[in-house]
Amino acid sequence: MNQIRLNNCKLVDEPADAGTVIINTCGFIEAAKEESIGTILKAVALKKQGIINKVIVAGCLSEDT
Repeated sequence: MNQIRLNNCKLVDEPADAGTVIINTCGFIEAAKEESIGTILKAVALKKQGIINKVIVAGCLSEDT
C-alpha cells in the first residue's frame, strides 16, 4: 500500500470510483477462487461499460500452471 500512496495514487472503497482496479486472487481455496472469479467478472463488466480504465489481476489464480 505504501508504494501505491508514494506514486500519488488514491485508494477507494468502490471499484466504480477507481480508474484502475487491482484484484489480488487466491486459487487454492475453492470458495476464495470462486470469489476471485466473481470479482474479476464484475470489474471487467465495469471496464466494458467505460466506468473504469484498467483491471489488473495478481495472485496465484493469475499465474500460469
